[in-house]
Amino acid sequence: MDATILDAIIAHRSPALTPAVVALTQSTRPFFILVAGGGLSAFLAYRRYARASFPLVAVGAAWAASSAIKQLVGRARPDAALHLVAEHNYSFPSGHATASFALAMALTLYFRSWWTLPAWLLAVLVGASRLYVGVHWPSDVLAGAALGVGVAAAAWALWPGQKLPDAPAPENPPE
Repeated sequence: MDATILDAIIAHRSPALTPAVVALTQSTRPFFILVAGGGLSAFLAYRRYARASFPLVAVGAAWAASSAIKQLVGRARPDAALHLVAEHNYSFPSGHATASFALAMALTLYFRSWWTLPAWLLAVLVGASRLYVGVHWPSDVLAGAALGVGVAAAAWALWPGQKLPDAPAPENPPE
């Protein structure tokens, strides 16, 4: 299934679109997403928001998890002949997708506003760019998206001082 989807995407590359997609994928490397999370955290700290470091922590933890999983799984990337950009490490999960979805989730959890939708759109475009440039399998991108969302959500839930919801009372308590 991965190969079929990737082949279809590669077959529909457009010379007019390729430079923009390459620029997107190069400008959204996990390090740059981490820097964006750090910049947002610095701004939030300057504005004296609670949990200001959360975006930086969420993206950093997600990227670290992605890097560790890459080493554990050791999945090869698609054939290098398909690559429009150079990549040399393992494929699963996509670090780009992990970091961008972690930042989108962090923004959503922090602000809970409709204006976080562009962050989600950007995350989807980043994931799609990794397929377009031929350096990931679709399952790498999906796993990266799930990992980024999951790590950010877990970091939010486990944040020191974060009150977790009480468990609902049983309807019929045992006697």
